[in-house]
Amino acid sequence: MAPHELFSVCVRTDRSAAAGRTRRQGRASGTNRPRAVGPAGERLHLYFEAVALHFLQSGMTVAEAAETVGEHDNRLWRLVERTTTAALAELDLSEVTTLCLDETSTRKGHNYITVASDPKAVAVAKKDGSVRYRARVVAVEEGRDSGSVAKVAQFLEKHGCKADQIKTVAKDMSAAYKKGVDEQFPKAEQVVDPFHAVQLVGEAFDKIRRREHRENPELFAGSLWAWRRREDRLSEEEAAIRSKLLRNRRLKTGRACMINECFREIIQITDPIQFEKYLGQWYGWARRSKLPEMKQAAGTIKDHWNELLAFAKTRLSNAAAEALNGIIQTVKRKSRGFRLIPTSVP
Repeated sequence: MAPHELFSVCVRTDRSAAAGRTRRQGRASGTNRPRAVGPAGERLHLYFEAVALHFLQSGMTVAEAAETVGEHDNRLWRLVERTTTAALAELDLSEVTTLCLDETSTRKGHNYITVASDPKAVAVAKKDGSVRYRARVVAVEEGRDSGSVAKVAQFLEKHGCKADQIKTVAKDMSAAYKKGVDEQFPKAEQVVDPFHAVQLVGEAFDKIRRREHRENPELFAGSLWAWRRREDRLSEEEAAIRSKLLRNRRLKTGRACMINECFREIIQITDPIQFEKYLGQWYGWARRSKLPEMKQAAGTIKDHWNELLAFAKTRLSNAAAEALNGIIQTVKRKSRGFRLIPTSVP
């Protein structure tokens, strides 16, 4: 039965079951809108609840769903809270062995939540016989510091996942997350998300480019995307502009660009031995480049050396976690934000 048909049946059932009550309410309030009836006037009709939850899961906000089913939004919020609480009580995380930690904002300003997800929660067979995995959120806690990681560990422990069974944790380059993982999951191998490493080196290159652009505005005119795009994605015009500027050996931007492009290529290497070999060569090049920004970025990469090598071995990243964060942000924007963090966490 389609959702709209089930909704119609629920309304007719509730109308016939509470016709007298509805008429009395209608005379008092001036409306004959049928309402669902339940124990103590709180719980909605079972099927009615199912339809309301279906609307909420389909992407409607609580206000939109409340208007569709003819109920006050507070009643639907209570339904969501009751259903979520019941689902969390039965949550079994005993098979989780891999975690991805990432943060996302809850509102403007420095207001964040830490989202812990299992990147291999559901195995899906593809037509060609291979298997791909779908991620799912396993814990959400307020903040983005080591204390948030401690709360995640406590939640996992409560639902059957002991700290010792977590073998791998993927995260960004945050010192707070590193401290939290060291304390709460001491046996886990830590993996740095490659996107953040590439972003770090790219930002160092962009600082050099902007500085020289300010010093030579005419020379750098129209060259923004010739520098920012990857070499294999340049148009003919952009490639010509970059080639022309690279021939100018006085520009530090050219050297920084080559260091940045080289790092991007190294991240794509799948052989761990080759990865470590070329990463070591890149580190020496960046440290000898006489570019302060690149030397600083190389130092940060050195601080996370083992975590990058772990990425080369596991090929685990935070891509799935970033996708889940995108869904969370979509829900937040569609709902025009949430007044309270606990409202957005479930």
